[in-house]
Amino acid sequence: MSIVLSLAILALIAFASAVKPHIVFIVADDLGYGDLGYTGVSEIKTPAFDELAATGRVLQSYYVQPSCSPTRASIHTGRYVMRYGLDVAITNGPRGVPLNETFLPQVLRKQGYRTHMVGKWHLGQHAW
Repeated sequence: MSIVLSLAILALIAFASAVKPHIVFIVADDLGYGDLGYTGVSEIKTPAFDELAATGRVLQSYYVQPSCSPTRASIHTGRYVMRYGLDVAITNGPRGVPLNETFLPQVLRKQGYRTHMVGKWHLGQHAW
């Protein structure tokens, strides 16, 4: 009986260690720190964000660029945006993150995650 119980416990431990946590990135342009309820603001009601903050992980020491393209490039590549000349928003012309760059979803897929993106890409205007 104790051998069966030991095997069952080992199987549960192996299963539990194989379960990966869900990862959700929310990038909101023009959102200030004091615009969300969980930061102590009472004028603006943000119950969905408050629930996410209460049950998830809040990154409070992450610094963004003044426009969306550089911020997205940093999150997706883990590199300084000046490396790509993306310290400003992408407007016109064939520029952006190089097509041979490795992006976060590619790394996550190699680790067994399924990835999905909703929203604007805004990382370049290459001739695909």
